[in-house]
Amino acid sequence: MRRVKGILIYTLIVFFASFIYFVYAYSVYPTIEERETFLSEMGEGLGNIVLIALFVIYSRTLLKLVLKKRVMAQRLLPEYAPPIDSSHFTHLLG
Repeated sequence: MRRVKGILIYTLIVFFASFIYFVYAYSVYPTIEERETFLSEMGEGLGNIVLIALFVIYSRTLLKLVLKKRVMAQRLLPEYAPPIDSSHFTHLLG
């Protein structure tokens, strides 16, 4: 649980630093007038498609985390590490 708390604290710190930088940049620098070109319209359309795809992917992941029977912390940070057996490596090296 301590590792989940660390990840959440890190996420909040990065979020607030990004938000403060956004407010600073938005208030200090002038906005650039948008020119409507074919490439900008294509970029906007593809950006919307990718944004929808990311929303679907993250929604599906969130649903899988919530609906599984195990605790969410175990799903996010599994402590499982497969055992390392050197006999396979010795056999390969030979």
